[in-house]
Amino acid sequence: MLVLKSGVIQTIDKYMIKAVNLISSDDIGEQVSFTNLNVKIANYALKENFFSVQLEIPSGDFLHNIKLLSSATAKIHTNEEKHGLIIDISTISNVNALMTDVMDGLPLKLEDIHTSSKRMFFSCLTPETLDGLGPIYE
Repeated sequence: MLVLKSGVIQTIDKYMIKAVNLISSDDIGEQVSFTNLNVKIANYALKENFFSVQLEIPSGDFLHNIKLLSSATAKIHTNEEKHGLIIDISTISNVNALMTDVMDGLPLKLEDIHTSSKRMFFSCLTPETLDGLGPIYE
């Protein structure tokens, strides 16, 4: 691999995978209900208001940076606009290792980080939301 042969990169601090998902809905109350998120500040509970939440959740060898954003708009490849809840998950592995050590077994490392990110995404959703998405997830 050219990167290894060049010797330019000696160490890697971290690597990550990022997934941004939009779950369609124009109703903010429904968007709140999509997730396993319960927010209450003072006597105010998040139920039907715009929101933006960011969390960092450690899980084993990974750190998940999760951003939830209601009332988002995305333009898809057909130029159609979709509205709904954005779930943005960055899963990070802090390795602080030699480049050669990271590259050894890279396919397995990438599968592990992908699996951890996928599990975190599904754990953010309620069973009703998962059922509404249709496909079967493992």
